[in-house]
Amino acid sequence: MEMDVSSPTSLPLLYSNLTPDPIDSGLAAFCDIHDLLALVNARSQNVVVFRINGQQAFSINRKDSDCRVSVLKWKPDGSFLGIGWSDGSVGVYSGEDGKLMSMSSTRSRGRSDGWRLDLLPEMDEGDDEEGECEAACLGWTTYAASEGEGVLRPDHFTHELTTDDWYDGDGDAGDDEKPTLSRLAKAIATLDATAVLPRLSALPIHALRFGPSEQKFTTQAGLDTLLNSDRTASESVTTLITAGTSGMNNLFLDDTVELGSFSIGNSISQTVHASHSHCATQVILSRTKDVQSLNLHYIDLPLQDFGGPLLHVVTTNTKRIQSLLSYITQTIRCMQSDLTSNLSLPSRIIGNISEELTSSGEDDLVTSLYQLAMTGNFTPTMLEWLTETIRENQQKRWDKSINDMYSHIQTHIFVHLIPALDRLAIAVNAVRGHAQVHQGTANFVPPEPFTILMDDLDSVRLVAQNLQLLVTTEHRRFRAFSRWLKVMVDIGVAGPNSKGAVETEERETPNLDYNLVLTYISETLMQSGCTSYLEQKPGMKGSCLEAEFWSFPGIVNSQRDEIVRAMRGLDAVNGIGKQEQERDLLNLPTLAIRLAGSARRAVESIRKWQSGMLPTPAKVSLPIVDHGLLDNILDIRLQPSRSTDGSGGESVTRILFKPEGGQLALLKVTRLQSKECTFEEKQYNLHLAGDLLHAQMVKQDRCLVLWREEASGGRVLLLTGNLSRYDERDSRWTRVIHVFEGKEGFEPDHFVVGGRPGKTVCVVLASEVRLGGCLIWRRGL
Repeated sequence: MEMDVSSPTSLPLLYSNLTPDPIDSGLAAFCDIHDLLALVNARSQNVVVFRINGQQAFSINRKDSDCRVSVLKWKPDGSFLGIGWSDGSVGVYSGEDGKLMSMSSTRSRGRSDGWRLDLLPEMDEGDDEEGECEAACLGWTTYAASEGEGVLRPDHFTHELTTDDWYDGDGDAGDDEKPTLSRLAKAIATLDATAVLPRLSALPIHALRFGPSEQKFTTQAGLDTLLNSDRTASESVTTLITAGTSGMNNLFLDDTVELGSFSIGNSISQTVHASHSHCATQVILSRTKDVQSLNLHYIDLPLQDFGGPLLHVVTTNTKRIQSLLSYITQTIRCMQSDLTSNLSLPSRIIGNISEELTSSGEDDLVTSLYQLAMTGNFTPTMLEWLTETIRENQQKRWDKSINDMYSHIQTHIFVHLIPALDRLAIAVNAVRGHAQVHQGTANFVPPEPFTILMDDLDSVRLVAQNLQLLVTTEHRRFRAFSRWLKVMVDIGVAGPNSKGAVETEERETPNLDYNLVLTYISETLMQSGCTSYLEQKPGMKGSCLEAEFWSFPGIVNSQRDEIVRAMRGLDAVNGIGKQEQERDLLNLPTLAIRLAGSARRAVESIRKWQSGMLPTPAKVSLPIVDHGLLDNILDIRLQPSRSTDGSGGESVTRILFKPEGGQLALLKVTRLQSKECTFEEKQYNLHLAGDLLHAQMVKQDRCLVLWREEASGGRVLLLTGNLSRYDERDSRWTRVIHVFEGKEGFEPDHFVVGGRPGKTVCVVLASEVRLGGCLIWRRGL
């Protein structure tokens, strides 16, 4: 029986949107919880996020001129948007404003192996490896630890706190008490000590080059998202799988903490991911380039370990270590920027007068000012400089530059750097405590990398505190010098030895601290002591291999013992090293570089330990070969066939595709408890002449189909079908719910279904024109 399309059901139109440029309809992603639609501009490759009413929420610029977007995926709660690029990199962006939160790679070696010797931001440039690799798919899954549902029940946790035999000391505890004790142990282990600390402040925007990953520190909301503890985080596990055409897949916890990586083979042309919040097994469908075969890879995640207190503490603090380290690095870069930018004007003024003094044969500036302060006698050049150059607003600009420099550096140290070091110390100590308890076993990593990290952190803190004292001292000296300089200008304008000059000198001299003035002239005027603390040392630039990094003289000499020895050699008055070697050691950028290297080494040890938890994916070859099937994959869904216990039990994978020479087909792969798989394929006839554009499963037995009729002037039908009611002799298993007549040049070729129960939305898109439509799909259809 042929389908009747004469009186289709009409869906209510929510809105239609005319985009300024063509879009890539196959890369659209809908955020169910916030009703946000992410689209890719086909020309600029920028990602634009729209609200449900068509208003633009924010946009994410193209990674670089050679990259294009290859995959889009929203996190289920809408907090992040994942974007995969054609160079293999994957960015996690804030779902609120589009700021970059983290960047990873699907290449076999992950991100660049270079160890940086400077504080310049990583611009996330493409890797130089041979061969093509692009991010093929992203898979976000949240497993809730709620009673009665999900695969993470509190009584299933087996790794408690820091020991494998938590209950050995309580022989009287019955089975009914163990879940309560388990929850108590988890509550203690996940206690967040940073909750009582004041919030870290957002960093100001400076006139320096910000890397994409540093932009998240410029807003308070973005900073809070990174650092503040989520009270519900301990009750759920969120995994993110990134897959690339290189065959390398990375698994992340809490969106940004890399748990490990695994390979599904080489020469992968494309991959598709599917998961379910009630099934511990995730699947990846791939096709190899050479033999043109389809493979289904089962990843059985040990969710009980992922949801245990130990791994939760490790993951949370690893994320904080990485975020706080970037925050500390950016703070030091801001201090460097304040130093160089605010010293430019005073340096120019001092340079000009120094040249004039040299050409006139007089003493240098320091000697001339020192003589003027001690004797009150003006040389002709100094008198002209004070009355003509300094008087004409130069002193106000000089004062503002130096006062801003000292106040900004002091704020960075007191408000940003020291609090961040305190939080970093808490995170490192939390992980080191677990490492010390498990020392000598294979249950966790050794504590030595975290001990070294704490020593390097203490070195940064010691130098930062001494820099703060130096800034306070120099600022006090400069204020005294500025007050004296203003008096000298007034005396010079009135005329030396004149009545007005004598009155000014008698009135102002009691308010001048000549000890501070002379000290500033002789020790700080020509070069601030802050320069040796904040300047980038020569040779500390670029990147190198790990062995070269730890043998670099500046890194080797920056050990804590050497820093303490240099601190003892500080000038008690000036707060700077007496010897050049001591000044070189007390350098914040160098210490921050060493701190970053120690943190990287500690995090790498954790990642290697966590990688041991990941099982080797089970590979199953599908009984369909060649014919470009994966190019015609329409949808893939994973469904647990029964309530699983988190051990990778029975599951059903449904693959909806367009068969060669057919209209619609569904391949059902059932994986049994024995890990064996059964296959069932069924083809469906829509009883229509034309071409299948797109189809998607919306429920277990329901699907939507976008169909272009053959002889109707380009008319496109949107159909809903019940796969369980299919009858090859009857077309009533499907019905038309909307017809696109091809007016205004709108020829849809793709759609996305999203939303919440009762508020389901079908977004119908077209790539060839600048027009898109969004339709409400009525409840129950």
